[in-house]
Amino acid sequence: MKAKQKIIRNQKNIPGIQTDKEMKGLSKNWLGISIALLAFVLYSQSIGFQYTLDDKPVTVDNNIVTQGIKGIPKILVTDYWYGCKDGLRVPQYRPASLIMFAIEYQLFPGNPHINHLINVLLYSLTCWILFLFLARLFHSKYLIYSFIGCLLFVIHPIHTEVVNSVKSRDEILCFLFALLCLFWIMQYMDTRKSVFLLLSSLSFTGSLFSKETGVAFIMIIPLLLYCFTQARRKDYIKISFIFAAITVAFLLIRYQFVRSVPSNLMNSEIQNTLNIAPDFLSEKTTAFFILLRYILLLIVPHPLSYDYSYSQIKIHQLSDPGAILGLLVYLAIFIIGIMNLRKNKIIAFALFFYLITLAPVSNIFILIGSTMAERFLYTPSMGFCMILIFLMIKLNNADIPKNKQLTPGLWMKSNLVMCTILLIIVGLFTVKTFIRSRNWKNDAELFGHDVRIAENSARAQFNWGSALLNEMYPDEKNPGKKREINEQAINAFNKAIQIFDKGTVYYYLLGQAYLNNADYDKAIRNYEIYRKNKKNPEMEFYNNLAYLYLQTKQYNKSIEVSDIVLAKKPDSKEALINKGVALMNSENYSDSKILFEKVLKMDPENALAICNMGCDYANLKDYKTSQEYFKKSLELDSTNSNIYYYIGLNYQNMGDLLNAGKYFDKANKLKARQ
Repeated sequence: MKAKQKIIRNQKNIPGIQTDKEMKGLSKNWLGISIALLAFVLYSQSIGFQYTLDDKPVTVDNNIVTQGIKGIPKILVTDYWYGCKDGLRVPQYRPASLIMFAIEYQLFPGNPHINHLINVLLYSLTCWILFLFLARLFHSKYLIYSFIGCLLFVIHPIHTEVVNSVKSRDEILCFLFALLCLFWIMQYMDTRKSVFLLLSSLSFTGSLFSKETGVAFIMIIPLLLYCFTQARRKDYIKISFIFAAITVAFLLIRYQFVRSVPSNLMNSEIQNTLNIAPDFLSEKTTAFFILLRYILLLIVPHPLSYDYSYSQIKIHQLSDPGAILGLLVYLAIFIIGIMNLRKNKIIAFALFFYLITLAPVSNIFILIGSTMAERFLYTPSMGFCMILIFLMIKLNNADIPKNKQLTPGLWMKSNLVMCTILLIIVGLFTVKTFIRSRNWKNDAELFGHDVRIAENSARAQFNWGSALLNEMYPDEKNPGKKREINEQAINAFNKAIQIFDKGTVYYYLLGQAYLNNADYDKAIRNYEIYRKNKKNPEMEFYNNLAYLYLQTKQYNKSIEVSDIVLAKKPDSKEALINKGVALMNSENYSDSKILFEKVLKMDPENALAICNMGCDYANLKDYKTSQEYFKKSLELDSTNSNIYYYIGLNYQNMGDLLNAGKYFDKANKLKARQ
């Protein structure tokens, strides 16, 4: 009973209090359900989306996740990216979302729509819990304001990355468990039932195992007790001890499983521009400029981008206006929070909630593996919404009719200006969220849209080039459009290299794009840069390079590169053919034939090997045997103009000019069509 009285007393300094009975027509349960339904409907389109960005490395391209339920024990004892097929390793420990992905893969293997559906359902659940929590903090006397504040959270466009990105399940779970932790703490303080403290402890553990940033709530919990309960000293000691013990246990577990993981990527300038700041002062002033941008995005969430990496945000100096303003704004937030710790605890809690939950990703205390990201505002935005609730209550004070029962209709009638402003904001946010979500449909859509916003980002340019080269180019059937797509990819990769010339993989894909254009010299130039800077290039790379050396008549180099592949993979058909062609062009026909024969033993219907065998026999002037190989090759690949040309040459060498002319004509016609 005392705890409830304390809550009421804490809120007497906020104007506009109405009793529960005076708020007719409003049901907390129905309002909560409507919030959850709105969240689901708003993001329901994402259920039909594909994987984007880092979704695949934690789902279908993860060797542990794709083991399904059998992979869960391994997930619990390895770092977050351990099972990623491309070898990515980062010292992060977030097993909760990976366990969910493993279960989802077990039941619905490789289905992005199920992953997206669960993201939307979890977001809806989070919004419902958030409403109940806000209604609790504002003691239901401000039920309509709690509803509006939660409504703004639901529709805020800054959350589109978290909800639409399957990988961001870690963010959703971290905040959901943290909210439950705070909610159960309030229940415990009201009832003193140990079951609620147990539930709160389990929820806090779930938040930590979802994402490391959940550790911020070890500071939020005592702040919550101070601002909204009548906690005694022994309550603070008991609760703080329990949650500190959980935190220490988690950190020890995390250390055990990530201590051997290299942290190079965390210190990379391409990931976080602040790593190239010339000194400590410029590093921190740039961080405050970024923090200012976070506030601006909360107020005006436009434009939005999935990428803020090098060098979308420039390094700032203390003399830069944006950096100065950022420092002053955050200093003001901190001072106002301190001043209101006794005067107005709700505004103090909201401000410190924002600061504390943003602190782990602020780049102020430690440099993280990212310059800036919209997903980092997902949890802190609750503090922003609480501040809006407070301001609405404050502004509404003078407009509340005296001695009247406050119904929703009467409230709206008494606050036409506020309702009009809210209606405009809700409309704009809803439209922006819906449209922005559509950009997350697939990689090509996302990268193509955001590269225009993040045009100075090397990674954004590279990702767009990759989508063009690996997704759009292979699927395009129109030759003209295909060439246009390839040219766009070349331009994107060149822009990425202009911004960041240390991106080794950029040169590889640029080389592939030039290879598509049959611009072999430029392809070789970029491939050789990649080879120089890449420790262990892929076998596919060496096969491509061997082919390029063939096309530029560098046969010895082609043989050398093919031998690298064959040393590791003796049955590589592509390497055997490349080396065979190089030997054939070096007039070593006998050794060349041996290699093609090896290919045909493994793959008797390999049209390319059969055709090359025909060339070897033709060079040995065994035209009859050569014709047999060419015609067999033609049966397997009737669209290859070169085969018609080779048959024509054979007829010509045998003195059959009539048949030679027929095959030359067919070869020319096929070339013209191509």
